[in-house]
Amino acid sequence: VIDQLDTELARLLAELVSRGLWENTIIVFTSDQGISLGSHGLIAKQSLYESTMGVPFIIVGPGIEPGQTDALGYLFDVFPTIAELAGIPVPEGIHGRSLAPVIGNPSSDHREDILLAYTKAEGTHVQRAVRRDNWKYFYYPHNGIEQLFNLADDPHEMNNLSEDPDLQDKKREMQQIMRQMQEDLEDPYHLPAEPGGTTVIVGGEADE
Repeated sequence: VIDQLDTELARLLAELVSRGLWENTIIVFTSDQGISLGSHGLIAKQSLYESTMGVPFIIVGPGIEPGQTDALGYLFDVFPTIAELAGIPVPEGIHGRSLAPVIGNPSSDHREDILLAYTKAEGTHVQRAVRRDNWKYFYYPHNGIEQLFNLADDPHEMNNLSEDPDLQDKKREMQQIMRQMQEDLEDPYHLPAEPGGTTVIVGGEADE
């Protein structure tokens, strides 16, 4: 599969060169999220762990210098990014933010926080997670389970720190970030307002 991908990509790039379009073309290579292949004992895409949430994102084009960034972003940031790089006005009302400033300066930040969501169509298997820097907090509304990971020390998310007495302030901080992002995005699956409270689920059907 990888060999075939390389072959077809080479054909595409060669065609751009032969038509004299290489110097005036922006190329984005990306994909869907990954799947678990045994990590955490899971197979498929039913989790928000790092092994399933990362996507490839490579962009090449005029004025784009080689580099790499750790900035957080969503796939829906690609549209405003391409629009800005191509000199096209970005429509109002979209959630995406252009990555062009990060492309110009890989050490700059893009999004401070990322909200991640997984919901089966019937709404029985719901997960929410939020990430800031190297911290990641999970909440499962249907059973109240929480997880907190320090990705710098634990990149495979194996050591749940949510009950660590020294990290309760950090957990509350991550909870507040999640609660605010859910509110901003009108997410129907909410954290309890207070510890031990009842999870509020409102709204209609949810899709994966």
